[in-house]
Amino acid sequence: MAYGLTSHSPMSANAEQVLKFNRDHWGVESHHYLLDWNWNEDRCRISKGHGPENITCLRRFAAGLIKSMSKDSVAATIEKLARNVRRVFDYLRMTENSRKVILQHQSQEV
Repeated sequence: MAYGLTSHSPMSANAEQVLKFNRDHWGVESHHYLLDWNWNEDRCRISKGHGPENITCLRRFAAGLIKSMSKDSVAATIEKLARNVRRVFDYLRMTENSRKVILQHQSQEV
């Protein structure tokens, strides 16, 4: 059995609603943890203008891209890519070599 404290009264939220609030909260926290662990977001010193929002958007975009393209964890992929800038361009399929590999792959599937 588990117990929890909440500021909601029994009239404003039943057990299922409190569980949903809790799960939604931890969903946000797990995403923030991913950003903070991989990019030290809490220590970021960007503070002027739209800089904080822009860098957060870029980090979220990068995390989403990595999750959609990689079988490894976000942290493992970042570590691999950080060792060699050329790999970033290959990973994003921005070089001639990476496009050739994709085309070869596609022709073999047909």
